[in-house]
Amino acid sequence: MVITKDFKIITERLLLVPINILYQADIFREFTEDVARYLVPQPTGDINDTVNFINDSFEETRQGRELQLIALDKKTKEFLGCVGLHKINTKKPEFGLWFKKSVWGLGYGKDSMLALKNWAEVNLEYEYIIYPVFKDNLPSRKIAEFLGGKIAREFIGKNFKGEESEEIEYLIEKI
Repeated sequence: MVITKDFKIITERLLLVPINILYQADIFREFTEDVARYLVPQPTGDINDTVNFINDSFEETRQGRELQLIALDKKTKEFLGCVGLHKINTKKPEFGLWFKKSVWGLGYGKDSMLALKNWAEVNLEYEYIIYPVFKDNLPSRKIAEFLGGKIAREFIGKNFKGEESEEIEYLIEKI
C-alpha cells in the first residue's frame, strides 16, 4: 500500500495527515519529557533527531511499511500530536501515539486510535493490532480496552534512555 501526500483521515474533530517536515518545530517543541513519560522514544533536545525521525517516518510511510500521521484540529489546523500504525505490511501492525500536554484529557487519543482502527479494517489484511502500553498509563489502557483490546502479555520494557518500565501488550482483533 502506498500512502501519498494527499492522504488524510478525517473525524468529527481531527484531521490526520502524513508526517511532514513542515511540522518539525511543532514536534520538537511539544515532544517533552512529560509527553514522553510513557513512551519508548525520548526527547533528546536536538532538532536534528526530530528531523531524522520525520524523514525516517516519511520514508517508511511512503514505502507502505507504516502510517505515521500528524494529528491536527480539524477546524483550526492546530498541531495536536503524532499517531501511527507501524508495520502495516505485516499481519500484526502496532499502534503508537502521543499528544501535546495541553490537549491531554480531551479524548483525541481515543478519537485518533478509533479512526486508525477503522481505516485498518478497510485497508489492511491483519490478524490483530498490537497496542503496547506502559502499565501505569491508565488513559492509554482505557483506549486499548475501548477498542476491544485484550491483554496478551506483561513485560519489562526499556525506553531509549535505557530506563525500565512495566508494560502491557494489548491485542485488538480485526472485526
